[in-house]
Amino acid sequence: MKRGMALGIGGLLLAALMILAASPAAAQNAVRSLQELIDSNRDALSGCPAGPYGDHQVYLKQNGRVDNYDSRVAPYNPNNPGNNAVVGSNCDPNDVNAGVKLEENSTVRGHIEVTQPDKIDLSANSTVTHEELNRDNASPWELKPIDMPAWYTVAGGSPQGTIIGQYGTKPGTYNISNHVFQAGNAAVLTFTPGQYHFDHFELRQNVIFNVGTGDGIVEIYVGGSITFENNSELLPEIALVDDTTKLRIYYSGTTTVDLSNNVKFYGFIYAPNATIEVRNNDRIYGNLVGKEVKIWNNAAVHFDDALRGEDFSDILGPPLPPPLRMTWRETVFE
Repeated sequence: MKRGMALGIGGLLLAALMILAASPAAAQNAVRSLQELIDSNRDALSGCPAGPYGDHQVYLKQNGRVDNYDSRVAPYNPNNPGNNAVVGSNCDPNDVNAGVKLEENSTVRGHIEVTQPDKIDLSANSTVTHEELNRDNASPWELKPIDMPAWYTVAGGSPQGTIIGQYGTKPGTYNISNHVFQAGNAAVLTFTPGQYHFDHFELRQNVIFNVGTGDGIVEIYVGGSITFENNSELLPEIALVDDTTKLRIYYSGTTTVDLSNNVKFYGFIYAPNATIEVRNNDRIYGNLVGKEVKIWNNAAVHFDDALRGEDFSDILGPPLPPPLRMTWRETVFE
């Protein structure tokens, strides 16, 4: 809380208490002023949801797993995962499939939050470590439309970034054609901090994708489709091991964002109109927010607590904390 605000609240509260005996009506006015001050200075929660979030649904099955860690402290440790992830969903009360569903030995190390009653479904040996904290009346997160750039990225990364790597059509290279980015056959790439825009973005067959060192974030905008598969790795900035705050992918399309077959991803993916599907031993470090998020067949999402303090206000409208309510009783002195 800001110091000025704290002093203002304290002064109003003290005034309300001092005049309560003399004038209950004046005390009520002071308390109302206190409420207005608090409401006007309340900031929206920063960052992003504290785990995979689906505007429609999050679904874990076949040993899907969610936990958390903090890249600012240490790399993710599979032998000591965190217990404070939050899997959540906005829920249409008229849609029987909306909400969060776990089955077939899936695990959430943390708890679940949904916006409607009866939208948490746990079955078939699924586990939530803090099930007592589950909420079915949580405030919704607003998933905002993506403001897509008017320009497209060309070879080398222009006009808003730089791509370091071999360009061409041979094995081990990357290619951009008709706004389609493709890399495969063990290509090694580095995207420096900046913005990039493609219609389609594909990494296949053991691609190593590096986030370059330096100030700023790599922001990749995609409109048509995203495919990461077959042991592709999207790695964090070399100087900050496990840092997931440096890579953000914004997808405005409606086809499934396909991450499969041992993909390793460090960053944040936002797909408000699409399903994000992680499977087949994928390891996601950071977070995923989409219309639907599906995690299955031994895949895992490790939420990075470092994302809590990042600014996502251009794409996410976080839920406000519940309003502070103060009650009083009018006393009439004879």
